Amino acid sequence: LRDEGGKDYTSATASANELFGYIARQIASIIRPDRLYDMGHTFSFPCRQLAVDSARLITWTKEIRTAGVEGEDVGGIFARAMVDAGVNNVKQVAIINDTVGTLLAASHNFDNVDIGSICGTGHNTCYRELNPPMAGQPMIINMESGNFDKIRRTSWDEQLDRQSDLPGQQRLEKMCSGHYIGRLTGIVFADYLNKVGRLPLTGGEACARLCPDGADLSRIISDATPAADCSRATIADCWGESAARRLETEDYRALRAIAAAIKTRSARLVAATYLGTLQHIDPQFCQPHTIAIDGSLYEKLSGYVGDLRRAVDDNLPDGARPVRLILAKDGSGIGAAVAAAVAGVTRQAQ
Repeated sequence: LRDEGGKDYTSATASANELFGYIARQIASIIRPDRLYDMGHTFSFPCRQLAVDSARLITWTKEIRTAGVEGEDVGGIFARAMVDAGVNNVKQVAIINDTVGTLLAASHNFDNVDIGSICGTGHNTCYRELNPPMAGQPMIINMESGNFDKIRRTSWDEQLDRQSDLPGQQRLEKMCSGHYIGRLTGIVFADYLNKVGRLPLTGGEACARLCPDGADLSRIISDATPAADCSRATIADCWGESAARRLETEDYRALRAIAAAIKTRSARLVAATYLGTLQHIDPQFCQPHTIAIDGSLYEKLSGYVGDLRRAVDDNLPDGARPVRLILAKDGSGIGAAVAAAVAGVTRQAQ
């Protein structure tokens, strides 16, 4: 989040008031002053839910570091920012996680939706728990699965973790989400180039330089040209023309193989979280299930949907009912509107 002057509201130099004030001003610029609005707020970070419209941020993820938000009630900060921005006709009635929004949005159009997931910049999954120990009725559980940390990691995963803002946290997310797998591809490729003696790269700075983003990764994976022209152009854009000229066609083929392997591993790790969740809610896999997924990784990364589909199918037990995977595009935003509508109706009924 940056304003026209280049101010980065997600950096450690930005304050909570600055970040939420900026968002409040954007809201003020699009609403009509003669209408009243109930607003659902999708906040895609680990929170302790205090009420339907109140959530305390536990910790930032995805390298966001805005000061003064961790440990605070996001609902309260946002409400004050709206007042300061002169927005008096918008009532924040619900705060939800983006996975929850995805599940809610898809449930309006599909049957048997019991898992909602984000496969994009970050990764997380929620599910519908029929018998929660802390409540007397079904509820949606946000698992914060991006923080699962019992997975076997490679030395490249460890290197990426050390270079991140929060070492030791969000281990699964760093192995499978769009924000990180491009960086991970760069680290592995740098190691390859060192070993074959093509480019002598050492140290974290050199590896950080070799970090294509998600769009770059997709172009590399789908590059079917004989001379790897798309990959060469991507490398030139990311690392400079001189580096691109020093690499051989075989290097670009190795890069494509590395990127494809990391993409496939990502899909299989994500599938493992889905299968574990399904085993919890339906141990015999005797019910139909629909998993709603939103995010750029699932929607746009070449081959990702097929990898995820195969990983689920390959690991379902014999005789299991089908598990449907669907794209719930813009699910987090639509789900926030659904949550706001439900909260508004509930409030009126009370």
